[in-house]
Amino acid sequence: MITAEQPTVTGASAILDSQLRALQTAPGSAILTQIRRARSALSPAELRVAEQVLAHPRSVLNQPIVEIARAAQVSQPTVIRFCRSIGCEGLSDFKLRLASGLTGTVRSPMCR
Repeated sequence: MITAEQPTVTGASAILDSQLRALQTAPGSAILTQIRRARSALSPAELRVAEQVLAHPRSVLNQPIVEIARAAQVSQPTVIRFCRSIGCEGLSDFKLRLASGLTGTVRSPMCR
């Protein structure tokens, strides 16, 4: 017998919580966590790029290097140095990893 007032909401909440926890530990989402952890080791200019990425990850994903640099108030080579400082080969590699972390989906176990 179900005794909860709103069992559907309770169940959906549990499923969503489970899926979000799984996304947080997924390899693709690690890039934003990696950036947060690396902040203390970045130069002041690289830190401005990091803060821009953390504040606007989806925008950065779609912006060319000149716009990323302008928004972070740094030079274009600084954007590349930032990417390399966090373990990426360059801006393209960084954007691939960022996109991987941002495109996670939340699926219900009922919908397979």
